[in-house]
Amino acid sequence: MTARAVPRKREVPPAKSLKTARLGAILLLLAQKWRNTWRALTSMGTALVLLFLLALGAIPG
Repeated sequence: MTARAVPRKREVPPAKSLKTARLGAILLLLAQKWRNTWRALTSMGTALVLLFLLALGAIPG
């Protein structure tokens, strides 16, 4: 006699409330904005501008 596994019902996660879904969308948007801001700040163009400003600040007088 072999034991058969009893098939389990798939557990469906509860439906998200509108408030939870909206919060998730806002967090996703903020994460995307932060990622784009970080990329802009760490780009070569920003580095060149900062070096130029440093050179201007180093001029005596």
